[in-house]
Parts: sequence; structure tokens; C-alpha cells
Amino acid sequence: MLRALSSIVVLQALGAAFALATVILLTSALGADGYGRYIWIISAAGIGSLVLQRGQPTTLIKKHAPLDLAKVKAPSEMANTYLFYLLGALVTLTIAFATSLITSNELAWIAPAAFALTALNISDAILRAAERGVRAQFARDFLRPIALFGGFILLWVAEVKEPIFYLLIFVVCTAFASIYYLCPLTLQAARNWRGAGLVKTNGAHFQVSLSRSVGNHLPIFVSGFFLTPDTLAYLAIAIRLAGPLNFGVKAARAVFGARINRHVKANKPSAIRHDYRIAILFSLFISVLAAVGVAILLLVLGYFGLGPVADLADQDLLLWVFVTIAFAQLCRAAAGPGQLTAVLLHAERFVRNYNILMLLCLSAGLIVAGLIGDVRLSAIVVLFYSAGTSIGLVCKIRSALHGLRNSSGPDQRGQQLD
Repeated sequence: MLRALSSIVVLQALGAAFALATVILLTSALGADGYGRYIWIISAAGIGSLVLQRGQPTTLIKKHAPLDLAKVKAPSEMANTYLFYLLGALVTLTIAFATSLITSNELAWIAPAAFALTALNISDAILRAAERGVRAQFARDFLRPIALFGGFILLWVAEVKEPIFYLLIFVVCTAFASIYYLCPLTLQAARNWRGAGLVKTNGAHFQVSLSRSVGNHLPIFVSGFFLTPDTLAYLAIAIRLAGPLNFGVKAARAVFGARINRHVKANKPSAIRHDYRIAILFSLFISVLAAVGVAILLLVLGYFGLGPVADLADQDLLLWVFVTIAFAQLCRAAAGPGQLTAVLLHAERFVRNYNILMLLCLSAGLIVAGLIGDVRLSAIVVLFYSAGTSIGLVCKIRSALHGLRNSSGPDQRGQQLD
């Protein structure tokens, strides 16, 4: 397990380096206005992807983990589901590209980006269900950022200024990362797909997934209706720069998700508590290290007049917003893989209702901040949202574990730990 965690963190660190380089490249190539337009489309696609998935990744993991991927043969509902979204990305990509030849409007690229992100998430869920978290992280957090950076740098060298072409690279690279480890399974599904159907959606899982993840996209999506693209760029860049602070949570979810699910099925509350505590400590430790590293890097780049700090007019504003968003990410890390753990503990209803409540507060706060026109206030709203969500999740998990322990009695591992 320690080796898997270390591998995932290394992959995420390398991927984050390319992701940071990509932000620097995009701000230089597109400028604040172009980057704001580009990132708003990506945020809208993220919300669209959540609607397309309908909670299927969570359903897939909960139903099939632990999974022996080598024994999965077509026709398979998992393979069919992935193939469906991959083909959807290719079809909508063709339509968007044809539309771009007529008009320069970027809205047509929401659909292909949403399908590509969905294919990546289904691929990630299949690999995590098979306890291949390192491979899942390699495709998502290393291979994809490198491919994106390579494609973007070609456009930058060619002095391409239109966000449409950068969106094209985004869709292609995301689809490529999703299929990297699933080529054999995808080919089987393409030849033999009849009789299996798709992964059935679970209403509770969809509601939980939507309420859990839509908060990652709302700050940019909602603010984009009120702030100008060049002002929105400050919030978007700060969120992207703070992305590495989510390393620990992603790694803990990839490694501990299947383990915790196994303990839940075996009715071992002490083992669940033990692994969840380790996941929290790990995610928080990595997030603090990432926060210090990114802050130092930003200061160095600013001192030499490089990076996104140099490309924006108000450098102090960017740093202020970044620090606020960084604290928001640390609040998330303090809960570890709390969303997934609560769902595995059959607290879907609480997660759904509590997330909806927090999302309503987040949306209202972002609308007020947008009407005022202050991006600093938008960042503060995100901070309070993250802190409130983490506190609620941790309290619910503690309550669920206490109830499970009282109903089942102490298992042998619990006796040893306690």
C-alpha cells in the first residue's frame, strides 16, 4: 500500500508540474480574456459530464470492487458504458469542429469536452474498482497533462490565439488518456457489445455524485455569468494553481476506496476507521507540502517576472485569491476521501442533502460576489464552502462508524487496535 501511495504522489507531482506549465503557457498564449473564455467552457463541460455520468462511477465501484480486470470479457456493461461515452466524444467533436468552420463561438465545444471527461471518469472508475489506482492516476494526472502541454505548446509556437483550437486539443488528449489502459477491453466491446447494456444508474448515487462534484465547477461557471473573462481569469488561475493541494485526497481515494469498501462489506468498523484515519493524515500532509511548494514557486516566478503572475495586470490580486483558494483546498484535505467513505457507509442520503444545502449556499454567495464584482469575495465564498462541507462529512462518518460498531460489536481487528 505504501508503495502504491508513493507512486501515485510522484505521478501527481510530475503531472502537476506539467499542469502548472500549461497554465503559464495558456495565459501567455491566450491572454487573460482568452483564458477566461477557455476555462469557462471547461467548467461548463465538467458540469455536463456529471449529468452524463449519472453517478455511474460510484455505482461501478460499489458494485464490482474488488474487480479482476483480466476476467472481464465482452459483452460487458462496463466496457459498453465506456465505449458509449468515447463514441459520444468522437461524434460531438466532429460536430463541434464543423460548427467552428462556420462560427467562432466556443459553446459547441461543451458537448465533446463533457463526453471526453465522462469517458475518462468511467475509465478511472474501472481501474480503481480493479485496485489499479496507480494506473488510474498515471492516465489522469500524468499522461493527460503531458499530452495537453505538448499539444498546447505546438499551438503556442504557431501563434494560435483562438480558444477553439485549445479546446480541440483538450478533447483529444482527454479521450486518449481514457483509452490508454482500456484498449483491449474497448476493442472487445466494439466487436461484441450486444446483450450487456450499460451500467445501470442509481438515483441516490447520481444525486450524491452531482452534489459532491459540481462544487468543483460552480465557482468558475457561476462567476462567469457576472465577471468579465479577464477578471474571471484571476479566480480560474488561482484554482488551477491550487490544484496540487488536492493530491493527497485523490491518492487516498484511489488507494483506500476499494479497501474501505471491502471492510464495509465485511462489516469491520474498526478497520474502516483505521484506514480512514490514515487516509486523512496522508491527504493533509501531502496538501500542506504542495501548498508550500506552489507558494514558493509563485514567489520565485514573480520575482523573475515569469509565469501567470507576470501575465496579469494585478499581481497582488492573484496572490491574494490563490492563498484563499489554497486554504479552501486544505479544508478539503482535512476530510480525506470523505465523500466516497460516507457513500460506502450507506450515508448517500445525508451526503446528497448536505451537499445540496452547501451548494445552495455556495451558489448564493457566488451570485452576490458576482453582482458586487469582487473576485476576492468569490474566493472567500469558496473557502467557507469547503470548510463547511468537510466538517459535515467528518461528523457524519464518525456517527456512522459509531452506529456500525454498536450494531455489530467489536471485530477482532478492532480489539487489537483499541
